[in-house]
Amino acid sequence: MLDEAEKWALRAMELPVYEELVIGGGSEGASSVELSKQYGSKGAAAALLAKIYSWRAGVLNEDEYWAKAEAYCDSIINGHMGYYALADSPETLCAVDLIGDGDEVIWEIYGNASEIIQYFYGTVMMPFNGVIGFPVVSTMGPMDYASYIVTKETVRRLYDDADRRKEAYFWGTDADSVYIKYVDGSVVPDVERGNDSVIVAYDNRQIERAFIYKYRYPCYITYDNASAPQFLGMAQGVARIRLGDIILLRAECRARQGKANAVDDLNAIRRRAYGDDSHAFPNADDVTSGLANDIQLAIFKEREKELILEGHRYYDVRRNGIEYVRRELLPCYAALSDQDIEDGALYYGIEQSAFENNDLLRQNVYWNRRQQ
Repeated sequence: MLDEAEKWALRAMELPVYEELVIGGGSEGASSVELSKQYGSKGAAAALLAKIYSWRAGVLNEDEYWAKAEAYCDSIINGHMGYYALADSPETLCAVDLIGDGDEVIWEIYGNASEIIQYFYGTVMMPFNGVIGFPVVSTMGPMDYASYIVTKETVRRLYDDADRRKEAYFWGTDADSVYIKYVDGSVVPDVERGNDSVIVAYDNRQIERAFIYKYRYPCYITYDNASAPQFLGMAQGVARIRLGDIILLRAECRARQGKANAVDDLNAIRRRAYGDDSHAFPNADDVTSGLANDIQLAIFKEREKELILEGHRYYDVRRNGIEYVRRELLPCYAALSDQDIEDGALYYGIEQSAFENNDLLRQNVYWNRRQQ
């Protein structure tokens, strides 16, 4: 499968860089469709190849691929695959670049309000539903149900107070109270009492979950017979690969090859997170947490903080090795034996309906054993 993915990703390297893409095959025949980073480009292909090669190196133990993955990361970071640039702060990343087509974004799933409304009665829904709630969604309160949460304890463990990602990615984590207020004709959330008319107040110290704020642009539809708008999804793209990810991936590739310059990429992301070099690796916190002598683990932990809620963590764990699987995932993973993993415990079992279509199909060894 990886051979096939590599073959087509290499073919995709024939594409222009994003800035030179033309939809419709030329200026005269160009389509009126808006160009966006959902389309393949040379930069997106290079990023995919970096991912493929680092996966081969980390999961299949084919160490020669670390250098290949690093080379593709280099080509992106050094501007040979198009123009990409880090947002100047975590706040700018969330408020500007992650809306869609941001300079930091290399490839994304496109989404906007008109498409969400158009397909609401069909099958297309944005993947933020059940994740994003208060205060982003104005029709939800701080105690409303969410299918996925990040706890305040996790946020405080990951981010110290000087890390600007804490306030950019999450809202009001350390506030004692949360207020729903009526201000100038609008209902707004706040962590300060102020002199405005308070509709309801909550003791935030009693609320376990953190309020996700990394994605901020909801889409609503209003019906004539309804008193409140209905939340449909988030009117923004879903960044799957961005420059911050690639910089830290290059750091990982370099660390796995024993290169000292891995620290340069790690510190580039920390510099953006803190606004200065006060937390350059290795600092006092790295010593306390046991990271100072383990650059690979330090890079993993930085990816955990930088890319939270972007869908990378399980793959990062898997790529870094079985010891990470047992230590960094749920406790049940620690109970897996080497033989369990060899037999396919880290892969999904084959869906039962597939056997109805192919009676020669066989379940993988681990899941077949569990089903006996």
